[in-house]
Amino acid sequence: MLNKFPDFHFYLNKSILIIISLFIMIITLLWLWNNYFLWPKNSGYLADYELIEGPVRIADNAGQSSGLAFDTSLNQLYVIVNSPQQIHRLSASGKYLGSVDLQGFTDTEGIAFLGNEQFALVDEREGIVSWFIMNPETKTIQFKPEQSIKIFPYNVGNVGLEGITYDRKSKQLFVVKDRKPKKIYALQWPVRNIKQPVINIPWNAEDSPWWLA
Repeated sequence: MLNKFPDFHFYLNKSILIIISLFIMIITLLWLWNNYFLWPKNSGYLADYELIEGPVRIADNAGQSSGLAFDTSLNQLYVIVNSPQQIHRLSASGKYLGSVDLQGFTDTEGIAFLGNEQFALVDEREGIVSWFIMNPETKTIQFKPEQSIKIFPYNVGNVGLEGITYDRKSKQLFVVKDRKPKKIYALQWPVRNIKQPVINIPWNAEDSPWWLA
């Protein structure tokens, strides 16, 4: 029967190739639109910003810098490093002002300015939030259990607490868990009960990623 239509297979194959080509073209256009047109505008990335000056070298041993905080009272920046465990003080323009050694900590990651010379940091692997006083004369900060709380009862490895910030309006510390699962914990500040702190989980980032929030 098909022999009466010698071009049947030719046109059939040609139609299939056209359909596949159109499908690939549509997928490619959608990918380009999402990644090069919508993504930079909706994701909070720095695509709409222009680098005016820099980059600035923080310090010789700041290759493992992991967090940044801004002291509004002194107009200074604080960069936390997890190896070696230190905090570097910088001017608002990035000039190196000095360093503070962190003793008794394990894996320091994020740092937040709480006001009135008070700061908080997170220890990733131990799942600990610590707070302390730091001023321009401070040279060393010692870990103190009475000024710390554990979010997790055990060492979670390199998937623990990665960042911390402070919301002055709600007076809450927001602590970010890296992954497995991704979560953001909220702690009322100041912490009134170290042994049984109130920990809220306002955002399960594993189930509700930011682009769906």
